[in-house]
Amino acid sequence: MFLSYTVVPVFIFAILLNFIYVYSDETPAPVPSNDNNTSTTNSSRPPPSINFASCNECMQSPCHTESHRPCISNNGPRLNSSTFLCLFCTTDYKGNPQFYSEDICKQNCTDSGKMCLCVGQCFSCVESNDPNLPTVPCNPPTKMVDDTCALVDYKAPQ
Repeated sequence: MFLSYTVVPVFIFAILLNFIYVYSDETPAPVPSNDNNTSTTNSSRPPPSINFASCNECMQSPCHTESHRPCISNNGPRLNSSTFLCLFCTTDYKGNPQFYSEDICKQNCTDSGKMCLCVGQCFSCVESNDPNLPTVPCNPPTKMVDDTCALVDYKAPQ
């Protein structure tokens, strides 16, 4: 059987690409699972948020309907966003509890030697003398969408 001179190198190149993909050391991106619309990676920690293509998708998701987590516009206070987030505030990378507002954090973070620190869109209860405090920019939401997808002031879930 005669094979073209270009078929063999292309076939070998495809096999090499598969080896590179299978044996790469990169951490995989979160993959949505069917369990409460959460994402999974090698870590058991839930993602900080789940992206949705529309406000209605976010509002109808188990993240919002069952877990009562807020849906916020990815563009912040502008509603013309093409992506909406269902916000998770559970634990940070060190296992410290996270909260949806600074007031809720202060109510729950009462141990001496701990303080509330804004980390991304959530507030973490962290050791105040920890030399490795997170350096994630503080970006708490100011607006969220209500059940009709109208933009309203952010109200932290309890």
